[in-house]
Amino acid sequence: MANDIDDGTDADVDKLKRPWNEGTVGDLFETLVEAMAKDFPVSIMVHGGPGIGKSAVVRQACARAGRSSLIDCRAGQMDPTDVRGVLCAAEGDKAKWLINPDFEPLFDMDEKATPVLFADEFNHASEMVQKAF
Repeated sequence: MANDIDDGTDADVDKLKRPWNEGTVGDLFETLVEAMAKDFPVSIMVHGGPGIGKSAVVRQACARAGRSSLIDCRAGQMDPTDVRGVLCAAEGDKAKWLINPDFEPLFDMDEKATPVLFADEFNHASEMVQKAF
């Protein structure tokens, strides 16, 4: 018996047929914009071949969501101290962390929208750098 009910567009049906971890660049864009609109509090891992537009989509999604603080770093070219900072002496017998100036928006409490930290090439980073994030 044929089902004559049309539950959605062909694109919606095609989306349902794909495995949960496969999507298009457009799907990624929509997901990122929606997550930023809801201040989604967890990390999102984007994986795909070189040159398919992952970095560009993240920048475009931040622009669409009104996120002016996008921290775009190449994790594969970083050292753990670039991520966590360096512990140094402070006044008296105290210590303080000197953080990478690129990461200062993460600690700016006056920021209206949570900054987005985009660690590109994360899979190429050393294990120590990955753990530092």
